[in-house]
Amino acid sequence: MLSRWRTQEQHSGTRGLAQLQLVFLELPKYDDGARESRTLVEKWAYFFREAGNLTTIPEALAHPPMLQALEATRTARFTTTEWDAYIAAGMAIQDARGALSLAYKQGIEQGIEQGDGSGLRLGIEALFEALGIELTGDRQRELQALDTAGLKALLARLRTDRHWP
Repeated sequence: MLSRWRTQEQHSGTRGLAQLQLVFLELPKYDDGARESRTLVEKWAYFFREAGNLTTIPEALAHPPMLQALEATRTARFTTTEWDAYIAAGMAIQDARGALSLAYKQGIEQGIEQGDGSGLRLGIEALFEALGIELTGDRQRELQALDTAGLKALLARLRTDRHWP
C-alpha cells in the first residue's frame, strides 16, 4: 500500500510547503504485481522488499544509489574475518587497476620510443643514400644496435660532419 501526504493548514485549507510530500509505503501490503517497477518509489519498494533474497542485481536496481544500498545490505552482517577479506580483496582490485594503468602508460611510452627509433633509422638510411654513403653490413648492424639517443647523436654528427666514423 502506498500513501502520499501533503501538509495543509487545518482551518483555512491552504496548502503549506508545496515542495514537501510525505510518502508512506507499507511493504507487506504493497504489491506491484508482475509488472516491471517504473518509478523510483516502486524501485525502492522492490529493493526493500527483496534485498535480502537477491543473488543477482536486477536491471531495475542497476543504478548507483541502489547498487550502494545493495552492497551495504550484503556487507552488513560480515564477521571481522569477512570484513578483513573484503578489504583485502578491494585493495587487490585497486592494486591490479594501478598495475594495469602503469603497464598501459609504459606500453604507450615504449611504443613511442620504438616508433621514434624506427623513424630515425629510416631517416638516417635515406640520408646515407642522399649523401652517397655506403651502408655496409657492419654499419647496418651498428645502426640497428643504437637506441633513440644514439640515433639522434648520429644524425647530429651526419648533419655537421657528413661522415660516420
